Amino acid sequence: MPTDAVEIERKYEVEDDAPLPDFAELPGVVAVTQAEQHLEAEYFDTPELDLARAGVTLRRRTGGEDAGWQLKVPFAGDRVEIREPMAEQDRSDPVRESVPGRLRTLVVALTGSRPVSLVATVRTRRTVRRLVDNDGRVIAEVADDRVTGSDSRRATTRTWREWEVEQVEGPSSALEEIGRLLVDRGAGPSPWPSKLARALDLEDWAVQPHAADDGSKDGPAGTIVQARLAEQVDQLRLTDPL
Repeated sequence: MPTDAVEIERKYEVEDDAPLPDFAELPGVVAVTQAEQHLEAEYFDTPELDLARAGVTLRRRTGGEDAGWQLKVPFAGDRVEIREPMAEQDRSDPVRESVPGRLRTLVVALTGSRPVSLVATVRTRRTVRRLVDNDGRVIAEVADDRVTGSDSRRATTRTWREWEVEQVEGPSSALEEIGRLLVDRGAGPSPWPSKLARALDLEDWAVQPHAADDGSKDGPAGTIVQARLAEQVDQLRLTDPL
C-alpha cells in the first residue's frame, strides 16, 4: 500500500576522514545501534529538469528499509515523502523507467506533457547510527554517507561524503543538539538540498519566482497585478503534488 510521511532532516558537509562524535554523550541517549546499508537511487525528471528546479525529487530506491518509489515535495521548510511500492515487473525491469501512475499524475502540474526519464543515479554506502532513549524509542538517525553520483545526461560522476540527521521519535530539539555536536566536530551545513542536486551540479536548484513589484505605486497597475498573479501561479504549481 502507498504511504506518505513528513521527512524532517538536516544535512552536513564533512571532510572525508572526519570521525563521528560519540552520540552517547547527548542528553537522553542511553544506547546507539549501528547498521550498514548499500543504497542505489535512480532519479527521474524531464530533460529540462522541471522537478529538480522546483525542489521536487522522484526516485526509485533499492536497498535499505524504504526501498521503492519515492516522491519528495518541499513543505513548510521540510519535505513530504510520498511512497509507492515496487511492482514485481518493476523489480526485474532492466530499464526501470516505469514510474507508477499515481506519482506521474502528482507531478503533471510541473512536468506538463514533457516525458520523464532517468537523469541520475546515486549510490550510497551508508552507516546508520540510531540514537535510542530510555524507553527504547529511536530519537533520531544519523547517517554517515559516502556517495557516488552519476549524471546520466552528461556522463559525469562525482563522489563526496556527508552526514544526515533525521528525526524519528524524538523532539525537534534533538536535531539541534545533534547538529551542534556535529558542527563541534568540524561539520558544516550542506549547501546542497539533496544528493540529486549535487550529482547534477545544480547551483540554480530552486525555481526562480517571477519578479515581484518593488513597492512603488508609480508603475502601471497591470504590471503590478500580473507580477502578483504570476507568483501565485508558481506557488500553485509547486504545491499541486500535495
